[in-house]
Order: sequence, then structure tokens, then C-alpha cells
Amino acid sequence: MMNGSQTIGYNRGNYNASATLNHDKMTYTAFVGGGFSGPVTSESSSTAYYNLPSGQIQRSSETEAKSKSNSQYGQLRLRYQNKQTSLTSYFGLARSASPGSESWGKIYEGDEVKESSNFSKSSGLSPSVSFNGEHSWHNSNRLTFNLSGSYSHNKYDRSYTESGFSTLTNSKEDAVGLNGNINYAYFKNKWSLSLYTSFRGNLYDSEYSGTYDTRQHMWQHDLVSFLWLSYYLNRRLSISGAGGFHWQYTDLRGAKVFSEFFPRAQFYLQYRTRRGMLMWKSYLGSATYSPNVINDTRIDVNPYMVKIGTPDLKRAYSFGSTIYYSGQLDKLKLMLSTSYSYNHNLLINDYYLDNDNKIVQSYAWGGRIHLGMAYAAATYSFTDKFEVTGSVSYLHTSVKSNISKHNNCITGSAGLKWYIKDFSLSPYISFYSKSLDYMALSYSSYPTSYGLQATYSRKNLYVALNCLMPFNKLKFKNNLATPLYGYNETSYNRSNSQYLTITISYSFDFGRRVERVERKKGGSSSSLMTL
Repeated sequence: MMNGSQTIGYNRGNYNASATLNHDKMTYTAFVGGGFSGPVTSESSSTAYYNLPSGQIQRSSETEAKSKSNSQYGQLRLRYQNKQTSLTSYFGLARSASPGSESWGKIYEGDEVKESSNFSKSSGLSPSVSFNGEHSWHNSNRLTFNLSGSYSHNKYDRSYTESGFSTLTNSKEDAVGLNGNINYAYFKNKWSLSLYTSFRGNLYDSEYSGTYDTRQHMWQHDLVSFLWLSYYLNRRLSISGAGGFHWQYTDLRGAKVFSEFFPRAQFYLQYRTRRGMLMWKSYLGSATYSPNVINDTRIDVNPYMVKIGTPDLKRAYSFGSTIYYSGQLDKLKLMLSTSYSYNHNLLINDYYLDNDNKIVQSYAWGGRIHLGMAYAAATYSFTDKFEVTGSVSYLHTSVKSNISKHNNCITGSAGLKWYIKDFSLSPYISFYSKSLDYMALSYSSYPTSYGLQATYSRKNLYVALNCLMPFNKLKFKNNLATPLYGYNETSYNRSNSQYLTITISYSFDFGRRVERVERKKGGSSSSLMTL
């Protein structure tokens, strides 16, 4: 099988090839691919303020930038299967790189005009291996397991200069990941029982040099185990529940060890109608964080601000509940859902002054996050060749911490689907929306966008064209306001609009039909702090 996509309007592409061979009880699959993007241009204008002990500094900037990236990946898969057992091995290698992202512009500070430039590059190389299996017996017992390991070598470099100021960060890292899970399931008449346990561990060894020199060594692991019970009360009504624990462990050299057990629970109630389904689910869990915020590394952002991670972790909980309905009434298909979640003691961006009277962007515990959502979508089929789709959603976000924020947004989308023999046409529109990043405390506005997708499918050939915003530039707005620091920014990226993507896929079939194989690209895990 071969497939590829190429974008016209800016330079982006992705190309893949795979081959599968069956022999007796064995299946052999090889998969290779690669992608590239850039140089992609962007431009932005912003105003920012810094409230320092000496007074408020206001800066306006106009910036141009260009970036490029590429990736390559490969996978070899071996699978053995008989009536009761299947065993699968994966061997993979993934590489990614951003060889040069640079920006330049002017900063207006009072009566002074400063020239600024920023250059960064990053790369990652990650071989991986995994082994999984499944065994069933007596038609009522099933055992599944997975073991995997990976190694990643990552690099990130950044240099920034403006009149009278410069900073340099060179970082590299070796990361090792170990993962495994096992699940035993038993089925009998109207009920089923399963016991699930998973382990995920990561070891990071990183080194920073340049303006600041430091070295970090961190081990993290998560152990999750729970018992799951499902019972069918009748042909339409079923109930499921799970209970267990989550053990989080983080050991950052030089910091206090974090080791905590959290309860975990889930509950499902599902009712099947003749042409639909109604479901209620709730959960109690714990929050996890990206490893690149758990550190005491320091990076200069500009002359007035630095970024520092947090080496200390605390307990954080999450709770949520969702009601979901899907059904069909003659030619009308409906999907309705509403949900609420609460996160307690979450990690939130924080700003304070250090001993050098610079503003520090770091993190603080104690965030209380409320998220509410209501969503409705409908599809009406005038004929089996023509249908209209539409959706509307409401999202509420509330953050209560050292700094409190909230946001309410109503948005929606609409589209048509028209099938003409082997062709399909799907124009669509997504309406204006505004969101609040509850960790960064920043707002983002997304303007109305529109596009057209056309496809052709016949036998082993599939072709798709996707055109987004051919006549307008899509500009985004972001803003942040805190007592010490804030900004307003308008940005445009060439990859967000005014382009056409062509995708072609062709499958070569020889002999008997073989299964479609999941392709795992893999990737690198990293704890490096970046900007």
C-alpha cells in the first residue's frame, strides 16, 4: 500500500509505503514513511506590559518568522495467530527534527526602537520495541498483555538577542521509557469481570548549558490497577463499574520525592433504544503532568522575564460526569451530550518577582478548574446521496487560583455531504469561538473558517482534496492579563489558511486478502524545557 499527501499553498507533504505478507500462521508487515513542512512563514504584532518595582514597561513588537520540520519513521511487525492465541512484535525507529525556526522584528519601548532575533532548533531520535499477546480459552476467559520499551535522544537549542541583551540555551537529553499492561477478563451469561494493571516508567537525564548550566536526573512512574464489573440487567439496560488505585512516583534529583496513592473509580449506565443509545458515565481520578514542567531549570525569555519549572509536586484530583444520547428518527440522526468536570489543586501558571527584579513565569499549585459543556449535532438525509449536518456547542471554563479567570463560549458548525457515484463533495463552515487555556490563563480567539473537501474512491484507489479558506487569511488573537505581566497578540501563520491538500492512497493486492495493519509511527518522550 502506498499513500501520500501534498499541500499546495505552502510546502508540506507526507508519504508512506507498507507491505504485508501472510504465510501460514504468520503475518509480516514493513512500514516506512516521512514528512516535511516548510519553510512556513508567519507574522505577528503584539503589545505587552511588565510591572516592575521601577515602574511599568510597555513594549510593542512586530515580528516575522519562518520554520521548517521533517520526520522519518519505520516499523517492522511480526504476528503469529491461531484460533486461541495471537502474539505480535513491533520494532520501530522514529526521527524528528526542526532544523531551524527563526524570527526577527522590531520592538518599540518608549522612544527606543530595538532589533530582535530568535533562532531555535530541535531534534529527536527514538528506537522502540514492543511485544503484545492475547489468549482465549473456554470461550469465557481472555488474557491480554503488552510490554514495550523505548529510548530517545533529544536536543533543543535556542538563542535570542535584542539591543543590549542576549541569551543562549543548549540542551540535550537521554530518555528511556518502559511500559506494560495486563488484563484478564471473564465472561459468563449476563455479566463480565476484568482485572487490569498497567505500569509506565520514564527515566530522563538532561543537561543544559549556555547562559545557565545545570544537569537533571529524573525517574517517573505510574502504576494503575482496577477491577471492572459489568452486568446486563436485560437486553437493553446494562451497568458497569470499576474501582482501583493510581500510584504516582517522581524522583527529581535534588528535590523532594513525590509518592502518592490516589483512588480511581468509574461508573457507566447504558440503555439501548430500538434506534439509539442513552448513557451516563462518571469518573474519579488524578491529574498527571508533562515532564517538561517538573524541573528547576531557568531560561531567559527576554530582559524582563525568565521561565522556571517547578520541582515540587502535590496531590491533584479530578472528577467528571457525562450524559450522552445518540439516536435516529426517520431521516434525522441526533447526538446530544452534556458534561461537567472539576479538577482540584491543579498546576497553574504563576508570575512573581525574583531577587533581580525580573518577572518569573513558573507554576503554582492550588488551581480549581470547573469545565462545563453542552453539545448537539444533527444530520438530516434528504436522500441517500445528499445530507445536511450541523452542530452547536456551549463551553464554560472557570479557573480559581492566585489569579481567577472564566470564559463562556457558544459556537457551531455546518456542512453538506453530496455523493455522486464514486465522488463526494463536502463544503463546511466552523463559526467563531473563544477558549481559555486554564493552565496558561490565556484567552485565544478563532475566527470563522470555511472549506471544501472532495473525494474519489474506486476499487483500490482513494483521492481526497481539502481546501481551507482560499480567499481569506485566518488570523488568531491571544491575550493574557495578570498583575505583573500581560499581552495582546494577533498572529497569522501560512499553514492555517489559503491552501489545498491532495491525498492519494492506492492498495496493491496480490493473492488472498490480508488484514489491514495498524501503523505505529512512534516518537520521542522528552522532559526538556522549551519556549
